[in-house]
Amino acid sequence: MKQISEKIAIARKSKNMTQTDLARQVNITPQMVSKWERGESLPDVVMLGKLAEILGVNVSYFFCDENTPQETKTAKTKTRAKLNDHKWKGNDFSNSSMVDLDFAFARFVDCNFSLCNISGKKLGYTEFINCNLDNANFTASELKNADFKNCSFCGTIFTNATLNNTDFKNSVFKNCDLKNTIFESCQFKNTTFENCTADKKTYNFLLTCKADIKGLKVN
Repeated sequence: MKQISEKIAIARKSKNMTQTDLARQVNITPQMVSKWERGESLPDVVMLGKLAEILGVNVSYFFCDENTPQETKTAKTKTRAKLNDHKWKGNDFSNSSMVDLDFAFARFVDCNFSLCNISGKKLGYTEFINCNLDNANFTASELKNADFKNCSFCGTIFTNATLNNTDFKNSVFKNCDLKNTIFESCQFKNTTFENCTADKKTYNFLLTCKADIKGLKVN
């Protein structure tokens, strides 16, 4: 929290903006900006994205060790923001891009990931407990030793994704695209599929994992 608070203040001052100036651009009160910079509260990931755009930095700037906003913005090698090895509860990540965020080994409880872009990610040992993943995009992602327990997948896209040793206990897949999706050594206890579409290859993987696929359509 202290690092993010300091980074907001540093980036704001580097743009010669007052707390009031910044507050107006993100439609909040100057008092809220002051609380952020004192570490009394923190913006969520969606708000951090807005701040990054206004302050001319990458979202990764708020999480990395680099203290100079200009260098973070122009670095040739993009530093990945980190949500990993941390417990998150009740956070709203909805309708945001997670492509540049590193959240391996993270634990998310009661979080909202609806409409998130999580494509092309490599997620190892990440836990999603009682999370909303409706309409999220996992295209071409690789998930290994992950947990998705009591999660909602409505309209979620898993095309070309690879899932290995991942637990989907008590989760619901509804209207999902599972074409060319590899489910290897995954667990589906009390997991249901409703009006989902898969190809023959994915269908066979799910059969091998002993998933209840009565609601799966094969194209």
